[in-house]
Amino acid sequence: MEISTDDGSKGMKGTAVDLATSMIDKKRYDLMLACGPEPMLHLLLSLCFERGIDCQFSIERFMKCGIGLCGSCAVDGKRVCSDGPVFSKAELMAMAEFGRVKRNEAGARISV
Repeated sequence: MEISTDDGSKGMKGTAVDLATSMIDKKRYDLMLACGPEPMLHLLLSLCFERGIDCQFSIERFMKCGIGLCGSCAVDGKRVCSDGPVFSKAELMAMAEFGRVKRNEAGARISV
């Protein structure tokens, strides 16, 4: 298990994206699985694209109903609660809103 902390108090000093980059530089990986904040996942998606690594990410979004009715968790028409929360690299790459736009508690679109 690899660990990173922003201040270096445990493991590598840096972000999870820094650690993933370091690990990929040392060894070839076929698949990356990740969950966490959307800005981090967006950076990891770029890394996977650049390095030719397949990925599946679990997206965290604000959910009101949890069954696909309200649309508060929607990303480019896909409802995270019912169509996900895990999406493939191809699905993530096709999402114009992923890593850029989310919805607040009222359903309004806001920048990430």
